Amino acid sequence: RERIRIHNSCSKQMNLRIERVNDSDTMTMLTSNTAMEERASDGDEIRLLDDKRELIHAITIQPNFKEVDIASSCTKLEGK
Repeated sequence: RERIRIHNSCSKQMNLRIERVNDSDTMTMLTSNTAMEERASDGDEIRLLDDKRELIHAITIQPNFKEVDIASSCTKLEGK
């Protein structure tokens, strides 16, 4: 895998940090009800952050994930 789709089902903009095992980490944000593709490999971690950049939830990318979704509750990430 070289990329993963990230979808935001939350009703507000959310901050994300992608922590890559073999590459530099990146900060990004995703607006409500949108999706994007990011460089990522299996084993990389996606962190959901609040407005103060504090950790809300994190998920490690698994080989069976087609995408990662920010849940409508805005409090967790789900691999699909």
